[in-house]
Amino acid sequence: MTGVWRLRPDGLYRGRKLIASATEKDIYEARGLQFIERELREGRDEIARAARHKLPKLVSDNDLHGILHCHTTASDGTQTLETMANATITAAGVSFDTPSAFRFGPSTPSALSLSERNL
Repeated sequence: MTGVWRLRPDGLYRGRKLIASATEKDIYEARGLQFIERELREGRDEIARAARHKLPKLVSDNDLHGILHCHTTASDGTQTLETMANATITAAGVSFDTPSAFRFGPSTPSALSLSERNL
């Protein structure tokens, strides 16, 4: 097949023939490239790495094991500790193995009037 490759709003063409148009992934595959996730598009070496199929795997929700920095209504947050604990069990269908809660020390400005007795 001959012709110049052109990327137009309706798809990837080689000459006048439409090669791929359904998804971005199809367009990358038509050029023999690994799909480049938006988070990896930095204008650096990602195209060369995609040609070698050597792009890193992005972190996904399933890679997370816990949430470590949360603010509750006991300080300056908007949810109770109970609500947040329940959310760690059902967040996006992911069950976290390490739900954690921390409290600010009494000298921290965002601790408001939090005391050990109020916990």
